[in-house]
Amino acid sequence: MNLKKILKPNFIKAGLKSLTANILKDYKTPIGVYLTITSRCNLNCKCCDFQKINQKKILEIPTENCIEYIRQMADAGVVKLNITGGEPLLHKGIDEIIKFAKSKKMFIALSTNATKISEHLDALKFVDVVMMSFDGSPKNHNYLRGADNFETLIKTMELLKKNNINFWTTTTLNKKNINDIEFVLSIAKKYNTYANFVLIQFFDKVIESNSLPDYQKVQQLELIPDDKDIRAAFEKLIKLKKDGEPIGSSFEFLNFMKSWDDYKILMSSKNYGIKCVAGKLYCHLFADEKLYACGHCIGAIDGIDIKKSGFINGFNDLQKIPNCQSCRVACDTENNLIYNLNLKSIFNWLSKM
Repeated sequence: MNLKKILKPNFIKAGLKSLTANILKDYKTPIGVYLTITSRCNLNCKCCDFQKINQKKILEIPTENCIEYIRQMADAGVVKLNITGGEPLLHKGIDEIIKFAKSKKMFIALSTNATKISEHLDALKFVDVVMMSFDGSPKNHNYLRGADNFETLIKTMELLKKNNINFWTTTTLNKKNINDIEFVLSIAKKYNTYANFVLIQFFDKVIESNSLPDYQKVQQLELIPDDKDIRAAFEKLIKLKKDGEPIGSSFEFLNFMKSWDDYKILMSSKNYGIKCVAGKLYCHLFADEKLYACGHCIGAIDGIDIKKSGFINGFNDLQKIPNCQSCRVACDTENNLIYNLNLKSIFNWLSKM
């Protein structure tokens, strides 16, 4: 654990804000933001559907707007920025965006398919953790992500290690790769990193403006595992983590996923005991320059045009999806655990910094 990294004034302030939010029901303040800077992507992955958006229009926040929004976020107290896409490294201003966010002393995570890392090494040294998609054995990863992508992924891991750039992997579990857990962990051990695991996500119907696929599409691709296989996978992950395997996902998230009632739904009106603070302590700025409480609000409810409202006014007006109490989206659940001051979850992540 790097105490210099975690005992920063901004992180301490974030902890105090989370504590206040847990005491005062109506208190809201932005601590973290997911920033989707572009819908552009150079892959056509089976578990994603950005092509559905891009067929109509590629959405991208201009560099100067990104800089201004990050400036406003920092002024509002944001300390954690997750830069995503599409493929964010395809944005022509990505290096400038990363360096500006770091100048504002933000913790930066960047999610990538790992195909463009070599072109941005200098800027990526300012990123706290690079999150790379890794979907199993060479055969399964290439099927899900595209031919020869596995070879690129491994070369990228070598490159990041050589340049001392911190990275973790994220595996989207589905019917094709649900038995590849041990293989993914063997690679994590080889490169001395952590593997995170999420379950394939989809909506029950087509939502044209959201990058998640619909149930019919993933069902036709035979990507949805049986419920018993899903529970068995999360039980295995819990056991492997207890045995010391390099699993990043927290025990609290893994147990939550094991207890989810119906894996064919993404959101639920049931309260699973993890209070959702989307729109209260964190939010999502999408590539259409609209602000949402969380990523699955996109296309479900109207976003707030940040060009008109500015960041903090838009954040204060955010609304959530009616009757949504819980979701099985990993990043949201892990965020909610941390912001709800679940000490085990907090320590899980701090120990990996």
